[in-house]
Amino acid sequence: MTVDLYRFLIVLCLGVIGASWFLVHQRARGHEEGRRLEFVIGTSWFLVLAFAFENLAVTIEQKIFWDGIQLGFDGLFAASYVLFAARYAGRRPRHEGWLFAGLIAAPAVASLVMATSPWHGLTRTGAKLIRDPMLRLWYPFEALDYLVFLVMYSTFFVAIGLFVYSGFLQHRAYRRQAIALVLGVAIPASSIFVIGQVTILGERDLSPFLFTAAACVNVFAVLETRVFKLAPLARDFLIERLGDAMIVVDRDGMVVDANRAARPFFSEGSAVGRSLVLVWPSGAERLPTNGEGF
Repeated sequence: MTVDLYRFLIVLCLGVIGASWFLVHQRARGHEEGRRLEFVIGTSWFLVLAFAFENLAVTIEQKIFWDGIQLGFDGLFAASYVLFAARYAGRRPRHEGWLFAGLIAAPAVASLVMATSPWHGLTRTGAKLIRDPMLRLWYPFEALDYLVFLVMYSTFFVAIGLFVYSGFLQHRAYRRQAIALVLGVAIPASSIFVIGQVTILGERDLSPFLFTAAACVNVFAVLETRVFKLAPLARDFLIERLGDAMIVVDRDGMVVDANRAARPFFSEGSAVGRSLVLVWPSGAERLPTNGEGF
């Protein structure tokens, strides 16, 4: 791959991620979970931007600095994603701010130490530049790198678990969402191969392309699977087994959730994800006209 083509692809990644952020921003207005997903995509844009600056850098000191900055954005992305997953699953942590701070602490410290290593010389002592034909930074991983990898990839897997729990183990109407959201985490998490110094197509770090693909999947989840319109509620077996019918309808008159006792009211099969007017016309007449649902 030529230098010009590679740099064009990086700029294209920035454009695609920027467009993805805008689309999610337009659809997520008024949704607290939507702002979290916006933050996730915005973080990936800055990560790719730092990658681009590293690619443009010509000295080893400059490349080490921008490589260290990327490490911080990696941790920020993972921490933001798992908190979005927790909100989506209805498992919002009680002390969300403290948890977020704890998750980004190690990546933030590592980013600062790595980025400033040309000045203190404590890390990246084995770093060198390789031309093939681009001028690339190469270095052996150190204990601090592995600590960040442990925190970051553990966080990714927790996010995947939350999406699987909420999408696959609750109502089948959420499975399409869950597949998209799991992919949105699994794609950047696949960068785990870098731990083994594995290269693909001559590249050790495919972060720009992986995060761009993840942004596109998240846009699909928002636009096509109605993530902010139809999302799982935190429900347990007690709610499902209630003797009284429970039906939750959003402001657009779409059935968001319904327990087992409510199913006899519906004209056919599952009503979740469908308009109440279609599945229970007489019940739809009771909807208030102020758009607040009931």
